[in-house]
Amino acid sequence: MRGVCSECGLGFEWGEVLNPARSVPGWLIEHPRGVTVDRIMQTYLRAFWPWRCWRSIRLEHEVRLGVLAWFAALTLAVTHLGTGLVAAGVYYVTTLGFVRSGFSMSTAIDSLRYLLWPYDSDGLGLVLTMLTIAVMIPAVFVAFRAPLAKAKVHSIHLVRGFVLTLPIVATGSMVSQCLLRTSMVGWVPWPMAFIAVLATGIIHTAAWWVIVRQYLRLARPLAVTIAATGAAWLAGMVLFFAAGLAG
Repeated sequence: MRGVCSECGLGFEWGEVLNPARSVPGWLIEHPRGVTVDRIMQTYLRAFWPWRCWRSIRLEHEVRLGVLAWFAALTLAVTHLGTGLVAAGVYYVTTLGFVRSGFSMSTAIDSLRYLLWPYDSDGLGLVLTMLTIAVMIPAVFVAFRAPLAKAKVHSIHLVRGFVLTLPIVATGSMVSQCLLRTSMVGWVPWPMAFIAVLATGIIHTAAWWVIVRQYLRLARPLAVTIAATGAAWLAGMVLFFAAGLAG
């Protein structure tokens, strides 16, 4: 038996309201039965395969903002730690040299600085730009008020889209940072970092296209996605180069 929300007009199944765990995907971090390590891992990994991720998530599934905020913080913390481990490792190895063996306590202590804060000025600008783009995409969607209202889409649905695509941007940022750091010491060619950023942009844009088509169900999903992501990436690039000129 179906019902209609008196406030927003969104349709729903009464059985799903009375028993939310019945329809919410079992792997999703927002599942009513709580957060588990398995759900954290599956939600993170499925972000990179949006066709499968968003196939079973619907607007009428309750958006658990507290869980999403916790998941976003965990995503950023894990990728920050990964970036720090690589930066500290590169510093330690290049300081001692490949030939020299043994352990240096002073070098290890100095490496902790890179573990806690692995970003130089260029790297920090790149990270902030990518995160800004990730935030701006759902913000740009707010401008499409008429299509969103027609599809019964609210801001909390865009928040879910932002958080569940954040692993793409955070991981891409981590990988590009690690490649940038290792290219400085000649371990990998410098274009690899650029390729990582480009790949992140492609996957992130594809994920939002799937969200618009399968989750938000807006008209002309490809055109809407190109407009929103294009505006966000253009603004992000302007911010990046402006910051570089200012620095």
